[in-house]
Amino acid sequence: MADLVAHWHAELDRAGFVGRLGGDEFVAVLPGHGEEAARRWAALACAWTPLPCSAGVAVHEPGDAARDLLVRADADLYADKHDRKAGAPA
Repeated sequence: MADLVAHWHAELDRAGFVGRLGGDEFVAVLPGHGEEAARRWAALACAWTPLPCSAGVAVHEPGDAARDLLVRADADLYADKHDRKAGAPA
């Protein structure tokens, strides 16, 4: 797992950050990325792992606390998991 995180981190620009939240959950902070760019990065990150992978994306909005972003990303993650399990295209 450390190799995977190192690979993800190598693909970020200098301001980016990847960290483990716990278990098999990770967070990537992608400054300067809009939603579309963040989704592309997440899709690539999932492609770099041999395991089934789902990703949730949240874009910072004025007044957001870190918790707000995590809550929205988590909801998006579960929607992605549902779509992946249902066989829907990403």
